[in-house]
Amino acid sequence: MELYAFECIKNRRSSRACRGKTTFDRVGEPGPLYQNGPSNRQVSRIILLLPSNPLAFLGLQAALLPKPYKEAFANIFDAAPNIPYTDIKQVFSEDFAGKAPEELFTSFEETPIASASIAQVHEAVIDRHEVLEDGSVGKRWQEKVAVKVQKPAIRKQMEWDLWSYRSLMYLTEKLFDMPMYFVADYVSEQMRLETDFLNEAINAQKCAAFLADTPELKDKVYVPKVYSEVASSQRVMVMEWVKGCRITDRKQIEDWGFNPREVMDTVISCMSAMTFKWGFILLDHGLYITLPDKFKNEYCRLWRSLFTLDTKSIEDIALKWGIQLPVDLFASAILLRPFQVDKRRRAAQKLAEEPPKSEYEQQVELKQRMRNMLANEALIPRELIFITRNQRMSQANNQTIGSLSPRINITAHWAARGYRDSVAQDRSLRAEGIRGWLQDRRDNFIFGLALLALDANFWSTRFKQWWYSNKGKGETGWEDQLQAQFEKMAKDEFGIELQDDVFFG
Repeated sequence: MELYAFECIKNRRSSRACRGKTTFDRVGEPGPLYQNGPSNRQVSRIILLLPSNPLAFLGLQAALLPKPYKEAFANIFDAAPNIPYTDIKQVFSEDFAGKAPEELFTSFEETPIASASIAQVHEAVIDRHEVLEDGSVGKRWQEKVAVKVQKPAIRKQMEWDLWSYRSLMYLTEKLFDMPMYFVADYVSEQMRLETDFLNEAINAQKCAAFLADTPELKDKVYVPKVYSEVASSQRVMVMEWVKGCRITDRKQIEDWGFNPREVMDTVISCMSAMTFKWGFILLDHGLYITLPDKFKNEYCRLWRSLFTLDTKSIEDIALKWGIQLPVDLFASAILLRPFQVDKRRRAAQKLAEEPPKSEYEQQVELKQRMRNMLANEALIPRELIFITRNQRMSQANNQTIGSLSPRINITAHWAARGYRDSVAQDRSLRAEGIRGWLQDRRDNFIFGLALLALDANFWSTRFKQWWYSNKGKGETGWEDQLQAQFEKMAKDEFGIELQDDVFFG
């Protein structure tokens, strides 16, 4: 598969100082104009520039880049430099009528405790008190809070970065005759929301409300409180101080007395509830995607149909979404694992197998498939971009800590719940008739059997992991095996090599 690899070395003041060095490179391997792959000098220059010029949008597409570039971009998530305290004071002065942080907080640490691409976080202390029933002030205390402050140049920089992204998508579409630009405006619109902390505060409160109405999760997942009354603007947000760690930091999780498997089960359950029950998907509190009811209901039905082997429903949904892919490939892309829905059709295809194709022939065929798949771009739900991203992050996190959680099973259970909630009509024998009632029970039975088979496969793999680790031999986890199978399918079907290490952690 040929990709348009664009080297844009930005100066430290704006994104306009770009010089385009155009090459064509196939994923994971040197292309015809890059015989030796990107040079160490080129990659080193990008690594040096990334901390001071974080490309906010590129994280969405970094997995498509050649491996050396992916490794460079993987470091930008937690390696951004701090901005000086004078810049922080300037943000407060502009947003709070000339006030400094010291005027709004009892104390405010000038040195940030963390710094990412868009903002940095400072520790502060505020005065708190309780209000009694008669309106008088009761107990007083001081509370530590986390103050998130946006870096001043981010909004201007993001607009240039998003302009570069849209330009790149436009050029890719024109150069390769491949419909790509149709997602650019939607992605840009969503990414801009990450710079609005008022929106982020509303999202955090909305997420907390959804959790409170979900019995399975309300005592397991906690969203820190937002103290908008202390200080609140599009560039400053004050939140309750809660100690945490990366979800993949297994040692820290165990040191705190938690079971890593139960923690990962809860994370996947929460992500699945967002997708199938709430229709409110998290990538970051600044970036939630609200799913239209119609799309959410279709997505729930799609997942259920995959496990009941309802080929007709799967094909109907793919047709509605304008996706022209063989049903097995469509199912595999949704589940992030190789999946065969129509085994009879697959067997018939094997009987009529063509001679092995060269890599070039596979790439030409892939390009045509991609063009066909994206032909009805107006019908393709833009939300699929972020749902797939969300699913891939869950898979990568689970894989990183040793594939402790049966991700697909948990997700499928929440999909089934979402499907039941989406079906408003009475499903009794009287309402559906004998044929409809029996069909529904048959589907439920097949769904249950499919999940049992998945459970058996998962726990069999976990047992082998434990057995071989006790004997001092390495053994891959369930997610590792799924990824290996998925990569093999991509190689066999399309002639491309998948490397998604950029999402790990």
